[in-house]
Amino acid sequence: EIIVVDDGSSPPLEGELKKAGISDSCKLRVLRHDKPWGLMIAKQTGGDAALGKYIGFYDCHVSPAEGWYRETMDLLQAAPRRLVVPMIGDLDMDTWDERQNGALTAKCYINFNADFWWYDDESDNIPVISGGLVATSRAWWQLSGGFDKGMRGWGGENTDQSLRAWLCGGDVLRAKSSRIAHMWRVPADKRTLARYKLQGHTDNLGRVAAMWFDEFKVKFREGHLDRQLDVTEGLEMRRRLECKPFAYFLHRFRRVYVDGGLLPDKVFRIRAVELGKCLQRH
Repeated sequence: EIIVVDDGSSPPLEGELKKAGISDSCKLRVLRHDKPWGLMIAKQTGGDAALGKYIGFYDCHVSPAEGWYRETMDLLQAAPRRLVVPMIGDLDMDTWDERQNGALTAKCYINFNADFWWYDDESDNIPVISGGLVATSRAWWQLSGGFDKGMRGWGGENTDQSLRAWLCGGDVLRAKSSRIAHMWRVPADKRTLARYKLQGHTDNLGRVAAMWFDEFKVKFREGHLDRQLDVTEGLEMRRRLECKPFAYFLHRFRRVYVDGGLLPDKVFRIRAVELGKCLQRH
């Protein structure tokens, strides 16, 4: 089945999709929010409504290659507590196909501000997903609870999902033969600009740190984590699933965090002799 979540669009998407003449063989279901709630709640709505054994979350601005699902399905069948990410290509906006000779990517890591950064190595293990393209089992979706209910908009849910997998008995892999082209935001191309405005804001990255970073929370924003963030539900989920501490994740990917210098043996600052003040990043 294909589930489209209409997050308060105007006009409603269901009528527009019918006008497009989409075949009934697509097994399309359209779910609608009366007002915009943001990406994560829309995905939660879709994930909770899914009936299949496996659930894939894919942005609307993508183009899957032929046979894109085969390795993804094989990897999910091998382990239920798993997230699988395809190789992500560059979408040609003129042809709506993967751009020829474009770069392929899949892997990210996070720093101690919970920001994610792209990188690559020879392993198929992925520390952190980028967010928009991922599949998992319906059993794991239901057991883990899906997304953090306190997040809104976009950003942070990718790290939360990844840490739920790695620390709570699962893993995150890339499927090298699964290719999906993705549209990136390019300021020079107005076709790629966001036309979606969401009211309200939550500190999603702060919620990630409060929920998962344990004793490493002091490294988040140089110790400026909002202590008022309520992540009680997430911490209860960690206890219920008997999740490992954050240090396990750092050790599991020590080639990134230790060998890459994110956990250095010594830390120092540069101080101006005349002023007696240290350089600080703003």
